[in-house]
Amino acid sequence: MKFGFSELVLLFSIILILFGPTVIPWVQGWLRRANRTKKQIQRQKAQAQRQMAAERDAILHRFQVVTSFLLIAGAIGYSGYLLLHAPAAPPQSYEPSTEVMSLTTAGNTQTTALDIAPYEKPICVASQDDWLYVAVKGNKVIRIREDGTGLAEVFSTDSPISGMMFGPDGSLYLAGSNGLYRASFDGWAVDVKPILTSIDGEPLVSPSAIAVTKDGMIYFTQYALQPAALEGLSMRFHTELMAHTGSGTAYIFNPQTGEVERLTGGLSGAGGIAVSPDGKTVYLSETNARRVWAYPADARTESVQDAGQILLDGLDGYAAGLSLSQNGDVWAAVCGTPISWVDKTAGHPLLRKIVLNLPDLTQHWLLTPKADTGWAFSVSDDGTLRRAVAAQLPKMEGRITGVCETPNTIWLANADANQLYGITR
Repeated sequence: MKFGFSELVLLFSIILILFGPTVIPWVQGWLRRANRTKKQIQRQKAQAQRQMAAERDAILHRFQVVTSFLLIAGAIGYSGYLLLHAPAAPPQSYEPSTEVMSLTTAGNTQTTALDIAPYEKPICVASQDDWLYVAVKGNKVIRIREDGTGLAEVFSTDSPISGMMFGPDGSLYLAGSNGLYRASFDGWAVDVKPILTSIDGEPLVSPSAIAVTKDGMIYFTQYALQPAALEGLSMRFHTELMAHTGSGTAYIFNPQTGEVERLTGGLSGAGGIAVSPDGKTVYLSETNARRVWAYPADARTESVQDAGQILLDGLDGYAAGLSLSQNGDVWAAVCGTPISWVDKTAGHPLLRKIVLNLPDLTQHWLLTPKADTGWAFSVSDDGTLRRAVAAQLPKMEGRITGVCETPNTIWLANADANQLYGITR
């Protein structure tokens, strides 16, 4: 017997008639139970999600409360540290200069840039036998000819160099961060030796400039008598700018006898020194006060104000390295432009104390002077401005820290770049 489609339909109909009334209710009941179970699972899942959300919100709230407490406690603690912690040099109130002097170029000038890469950040410059000698980052001294040829490293020292000058014996005398050095060439190599590292048993902590007279006497400065923990002249500049301790000092050293005499003090950052050709006058740059002094070489006073004469005051920048011109006038490098808000806090040492307690990087950002023009000026011994020269610089790199005159050119050391700038008429 064959089953065709019709037979199958008939058989299915018979089965449906016989068992349908029983099966259909059972199926419907099963579907209702399944639906109830699904809804119960959904309710339980939703309840679990609400419970998890509530727990998460509670944890988040507790975290926010704890975080806010820690932030407030940290802010109060840090504020207390800024207010109460004693910085390396306690700030002093001072009277800012009321003089304002803005330099302008005198006559037509032409600027030449000598690239000293791979070396960078020239600090000071001196000349001898048609060579320029430059102290650069990394405690190195390099030399280069004025036409840009012959660039080479001459020697290195164990500390950063902030000032240098050739003496009458042909040696190069250096002011490093922890002493004075003499570099001499013996026909085979350069011999670098320390010649003074302490005064009366106290180590030199911040020699900043050096000058050598025709009779071999060495004049030098200590930028400020700040703790030895303050490493680097930049950090000492920042500290003195805020503290204004007026503890910069000048000395005379006789290398033959080893005797050291204190000339004077009271300088807010003794950043540069030079001696007149006749040896009678010592020129001192008071960096943070933005002025240059003429001081009698035979005087011995507690403060430069007791016997010194202000040559220039209220400079539009911080007076840095000094050197002599061909005719005996004094050249001064100008580092950046004045930081406008600093003198406004002259009578508020607490505000400056807060700045001194900020991290070093923050201080560097706040207190590093900048300028788009590099300046140097020469002045006679009676304060007459002889000449002012300027070099346009990129990227606000106007920290001119050293100056040197050769027969045809004024060379500026730019501590922000890897170039020397030469200015001619």
